[in-house]
Amino acid sequence: MGSPGVNVRPLREANGGYLFNEVFLDDVFVPDELIVGAPGDGWRLARTTLGNERVSIGLGRSGPAATPARLAAALGVGGPAVTRDVGRLTGWQSATEAMARRGLLARLSGMQPGAEGSVLKLMSSVISADIRRAALGWAGPAAVVAGGAGGAAQAYLSVPPTLIGGGTSEIQLNVIAERVLGLPRG
Repeated sequence: MGSPGVNVRPLREANGGYLFNEVFLDDVFVPDELIVGAPGDGWRLARTTLGNERVSIGLGRSGPAATPARLAAALGVGGPAVTRDVGRLTGWQSATEAMARRGLLARLSGMQPGAEGSVLKLMSSVISADIRRAALGWAGPAAVVAGGAGGAAQAYLSVPPTLIGGGTSEIQLNVIAERVLGLPRG
């Protein structure tokens, strides 16, 4: 990363922070001893790495209020609408976690990650965004005050990295279309 010609620029998020960068490689020389894998094998290596990353992303939960119920409790909200949201979100979250554990067991038995990693990553992203959107709604107007309502607005503004990490949702949909549904490459 310190080689001449490597230029890194942070991609700023709506919340002011950044978790991703643009990386430009302009005439960068890579010595033979630093090449990973065989020449021409980079795409296979990148796909394997991303497949494992997608499984890992699907296994994790983000933030201190890891479940919808804990988040609702932290915000001090309740009632039938919140209960309905918590039930729906918990069901999706539990199903995704079961899929993640199944994928982890497959990895532990020596199997390579497949298209299920894309399904898992996509579902984890969608659920994370839905939980943060619900929390923003539960928090109401208090969310717009700096640090108010448990940081619901800040958490919602942090959704884009969840949708990008491990490959965008659009990339995951393409992988699922090709490898799971057997649709032709577009």
